[in-house]
Amino acid sequence: MPGTRWTSYAMIGLIFVLLTACGGGPGPNASEASADGKTDGQAAAVPASRMVEHKFGNTQIPAQPKRIASIQLEDMLLSLDAPLVLANTVGAGNYLEQELKARHVKVLSDGKLNYESVLQAAPEVIVASDVITQEEYDALSKIAPTVTYNRRTWQSSILEIGRDLGVPDKAAAVMKAHEDAIKQAQEAVAKAVGEQATAALVRVTAKDLRLYFPAAPGEKRQGYATVLYHDLKLVPDPLVAQLQKKEPARENANVSMELLPQITADYLFVTVGSASGTAEELQKDLDSFAEIQKSPLWQSIPAVRKGRVFTVSAKHWISDGLLADEMKLKDAVKALSSQ
Repeated sequence: MPGTRWTSYAMIGLIFVLLTACGGGPGPNASEASADGKTDGQAAAVPASRMVEHKFGNTQIPAQPKRIASIQLEDMLLSLDAPLVLANTVGAGNYLEQELKARHVKVLSDGKLNYESVLQAAPEVIVASDVITQEEYDALSKIAPTVTYNRRTWQSSILEIGRDLGVPDKAAAVMKAHEDAIKQAQEAVAKAVGEQATAALVRVTAKDLRLYFPAAPGEKRQGYATVLYHDLKLVPDPLVAQLQKKEPARENANVSMELLPQITADYLFVTVGSASGTAEELQKDLDSFAEIQKSPLWQSIPAVRKGRVFTVSAKHWISDGLLADEMKLKDAVKALSSQ
């Protein structure tokens, strides 16, 4: 789910002026103040702040922040019950939008980085995806201490976030619960379809068709098809393995209509559109898929002939995070258990 480059020079200038007027600046040094505001000589057990190393450098943040703004990392932050006040999501129709609103979190979902709204939310810390640019990072840092994490490798990032926000036990607990959920789902799928069932994940947009690979060599759990191939232990379709061997550094391959009959997987998962697409863009993608389904080439796919095609939402399937993956697990278990 590639990041979006947001630019708003006028807004950045406004923010600098407002911050100057308000006397905004960095928080206290950990060596100077404790959680209750005491000095070194009266230090409490819990420090007032901690230094966090990340892609853009080292940033000092409150040890236990009470107001957090998320820039495309709301999945992990919601998993940790972090005190969110704002979520700037990747685009419209985010799979967590209703949950965020239920928690009274302000949601910005137009795909743009809105500095003014972030400033108005008055966060103590901004937690951002590391796909942001240096320019964007600098602008956000003028609003509040900003730290970044890699959402593609969320399994390790969620532990890092838990540590840095002062809730390491919570992070460990949610990961343990997730591993338990994977094990239960794996057992349910094996019972339903056996231990050697093959599968493939195809993504359809108005522009192209993509076939997704398992995690690249050396990467145990990364990629949008991780749930199918790693967690549920489904065997990649032979064409998937063949294409990945040709381009091992890629996460997917563009496939032509002519290659479709070569997908011989027992089960085919199809996702249409993107995580950030608008309703209009999604409709174009759905129209393209409708045309593909009429093709004799599509109809010749074994899984299609046997009624073993499952359509799943790109909003969470083409997203990274614990909550997204648990939604994928539920989709897959429900689909495969129906066979």
